[in-house]
Amino acid sequence: MIKLNRSSIKGSSERNDDEGSTNAPSSSLMAQLNGNRTLGYYAGGLVRRARRSSILNPRYNKLSTQLTTDPLYNEYNVMYQRTRSSVIRLSTAAALGLIGDLFFPPLSWVAIGIILYGFYTIPKRGFIVLIKHRRFTVDLISTFSVLAGLFSGYVTLSAVIALIAFSAVRVMNRVKGETQAQVVNVFKHQPMFVWVLEGDQEIEIPFRALQTEDVVIVTAGNTIPVDGIIADGFAAIDQQALTGEAQPVEKGIGEEVLASTVVISGKLYITVVRAGEDTKVAQIGTILNQSIRRKSETQLRAERFADRTVLPTVVAASLLLPFAGLAGSFAFLTGHFRRLPALMVALAAMNYIRILTDNRILVKDGRALDSLPEVDTLVFDKTGTLTITQPHLEAVHPCADYSAAEILRLAAAAEHRQMHPIALAILEAAAQQQLDIPPVDDIHYELGFGLNVTINSQRIRVGSRRFMERESIAVPEDIDALQDSAQREGSTIVMVAVDDTLIGAIELVPTVRPEARAIIEELRLFGIKETYIISGDHEQPTRKLAHDLGIDHYYAETLPEQKASIIEDLIAQGRTVCYIGDGINDAIALQTAQVSISLSGASTVATDSAQVILMDEHLERLPTFFTYGYQYGQLSRSLLYGMVGLGVVGMTGALLPFGVAFAFTVNISNLLGGMAVAMTPLLRYEWEKARAAQPGEPLPSGETLTTEPQLNAAPPLLITPPTSNDTGDTAHHPTA
Repeated sequence: MIKLNRSSIKGSSERNDDEGSTNAPSSSLMAQLNGNRTLGYYAGGLVRRARRSSILNPRYNKLSTQLTTDPLYNEYNVMYQRTRSSVIRLSTAAALGLIGDLFFPPLSWVAIGIILYGFYTIPKRGFIVLIKHRRFTVDLISTFSVLAGLFSGYVTLSAVIALIAFSAVRVMNRVKGETQAQVVNVFKHQPMFVWVLEGDQEIEIPFRALQTEDVVIVTAGNTIPVDGIIADGFAAIDQQALTGEAQPVEKGIGEEVLASTVVISGKLYITVVRAGEDTKVAQIGTILNQSIRRKSETQLRAERFADRTVLPTVVAASLLLPFAGLAGSFAFLTGHFRRLPALMVALAAMNYIRILTDNRILVKDGRALDSLPEVDTLVFDKTGTLTITQPHLEAVHPCADYSAAEILRLAAAAEHRQMHPIALAILEAAAQQQLDIPPVDDIHYELGFGLNVTINSQRIRVGSRRFMERESIAVPEDIDALQDSAQREGSTIVMVAVDDTLIGAIELVPTVRPEARAIIEELRLFGIKETYIISGDHEQPTRKLAHDLGIDHYYAETLPEQKASIIEDLIAQGRTVCYIGDGINDAIALQTAQVSISLSGASTVATDSAQVILMDEHLERLPTFFTYGYQYGQLSRSLLYGMVGLGVVGMTGALLPFGVAFAFTVNISNLLGGMAVAMTPLLRYEWEKARAAQPGEPLPSGETLTTEPQLNAAPPLLITPPTSNDTGDTAHHPTA
């Protein structure tokens, strides 16, 4: 890590303020820089001049796009652009075919040539899969349908059918690209150039030239471009985008900052730890990309079903030839639904992932949405999930001529500037009682034992019973008994001694998440039949927590590797299990459950084993996730069955006197109707979000919004989830 010369930093900062401008490097400074820095600086100068030039501005914009756009979003844009020429050719062919049918027949031959040229990639792909993998795909139906239409004289309809095939793929690529741009949004906050500290000078270099252990300078109003440690400075930082905290967080020397958070006030010198694709926010973007690209189980099922219907459909169309002629076979093939159900299910899944991301719910694996409506069993990890890391003060137990307030005051003084959960709990209790914390003369920390400090010439020791025994301080019998009782109850005892006398003990108990019981009751509306707690804690505190929260069963004193075995047993009983844990310690259990949810937030997103991560690190988003999961489950089933059913109607109509026009109309209706249904949730969500953002906007009922808009709140349920039987609030051990 680079060590900074504080006088140089301050001098540079003061010089900045006096000059009233950014520290543009002088020409003499360039000669002092190493080769890479000089090249980087010259490149920066060239691009800055290009930016100011109206002639070179488009080229600069192109460079800017390449540097700041996610690679996978570019990939979908390329795929989107590749289909553009085919869509133009087939649109032209359809127009020429129509003109040929109405006015000038020779144009139909031109249209046929354009169709064959613009359509060839689909039969090529279908026959490659057939030859290499011995598998029929819907590309063959599209191929035979177009060829049958051309031989039947339906040139215009054949062009339109081919156009539909390409347009559907084109729309999907466009939506995927836009969805990734919306939900990932990783690199758009990264600047083209950043200011770094070189010696005692501040210079501007391209963002791509940043290296680990560089010192980046970020001033108020700017976005932090890297993950790093504050080397100097103090600032208020808005990190709501990553952590969900509504209020700016004040940070100083030695504290970690994350990329894409914003400096509200102050100035920071940040030592680079991770930059670019290695930052936490970039890892989130990568995971979202993978989630969008991964097909859901419903989509895969729709694709497999469509492919399995290819051979029967082609055989049936062939058998129709002697009876209905080529036109009848063409109508029969035209009515087939092809991959439209799978495409529309994928579109719906991407829209729900987009909505959930906007609600600070990161879906790493979209298959969780498929399984969620089937979940009937919730399993909670205890520590970090139903309880928070920081305990709270239960009681102070004096055992000498000291008051409870004085014991707490001395403990808080010793724990001052400590950041572990027990210290924070003691400091918070002292602050609530408005105790005057005396200054500490010197401090010595015994790792794993306790603190040894001096206050007003008195030696103060704060720590565990083992620490007191190590320091040869006698522990009274009542405090010793309290320690044993606390161990059974799951409490923590912190003992306080002055000089060589124990003066009291502070009892801390786990802090249950205040929202836990209400959330658990609300989740029962989604068909949850049984709930469990799995904990490594002792049985008595685990049983008490289960009873207090209305959880049906509990497992206590469980080792991490045993959690997965418990979930496997529940699955073997026919349950569909959703496990909710802390993401890292519960890795095996998270991977075993059909649906897994983590409360670890953004800090461990890359190593988290869960399918879904609640970025706000509390339980309040769980009903939102279940709400949208149920909506997606109902919508995907409706799309799948509805579009397949409508396709069957179109194919059946070809056997009746309705003909080609009927089959074609059904096919178009299937496409447009499916797209409308798949897009409705996102459009409705965006409309409600926009309406909520305007408190004075009249509602349909004539009322106005009088409360603060809650943009991330889930809209009302579109469905009524099944209710479960009341299992009662009495918790019990499964083996009892």
